[in-house]
Amino acid sequence: MDTVKKLIIVKALVFNTKDEVLLVRRGETAPRRPLQWDLPGGFMDDDDESYQHACMREVQEETGLSLENNHLELAFTESKHGDFHGAVTDVSWLYFTGVAITTKVKLSYEHNTFEWVTLSKAQQMITYDTQLRALAYVAKLK
Repeated sequence: MDTVKKLIIVKALVFNTKDEVLLVRRGETAPRRPLQWDLPGGFMDDDDESYQHACMREVQEETGLSLENNHLELAFTESKHGDFHGAVTDVSWLYFTGVAITTKVKLSYEHNTFEWVTLSKAQQMITYDTQLRALAYVAKLK
């Protein structure tokens, strides 16, 4: 029997004071989805880390941004069981919303550009299904 690997991916819809969301574009050497627009975030690194803290850490690492009151709200989740990069995996995506203290973005090596855009524009730029569903859900709440 195959061992099931468990992955938790935390992503953030980071808003500015104009109610625009931050998108980052993956670099051309990214191992997954090169040159695609993305939301800041990544994999949980530590079982002792809270989901919110992991997401804030990823946002800070990838964009240099801090979030208002160090606060994120869970807005959307999705889980899937199946083949994920060649292994039997349970994957959970957790999407949080938060407001950036400043809009001065300092990208990590993982991304090559960024844009602050409306939610409707973000839905045109993002191609990853799970992220599209999260964006659509958050757009309905606004």
